[in-house]
Amino acid sequence: MKGTKSGKIKSAPLEREAQTEDGSEGCGAAAEEEDHGREPTISDLAGILQAHIGQQEAREVQWEKEIIRQDQKFKNLQHQFSLFQQEFQAQTSAGLLPGEQ
Repeated sequence: MKGTKSGKIKSAPLEREAQTEDGSEGCGAAAEEEDHGREPTISDLAGILQAHIGQQEAREVQWEKEIIRQDQKFKNLQHQFSLFQQEFQAQTSAGLLPGEQ
């Protein structure tokens, strides 16, 4: 939201685009976009809030997917390290130094 010189608040173009991109247009978008100098109504604010909540939920889903991916990657690295430790211990207990095969 941006304040105009007269003190009125108008929506920034990106906020309106974000509302329409995720399908929640808020409240009668086409007619209201033409009226730039008016105060936002409760339904305008509710639409903006709903769009914001939707975006946050989408980000949260993406974060959850990323957490799962990172956790799996970490478990794979732990397993590889464990195998490396076992191999190293087997070689050192057999009297071989690393790289002497």
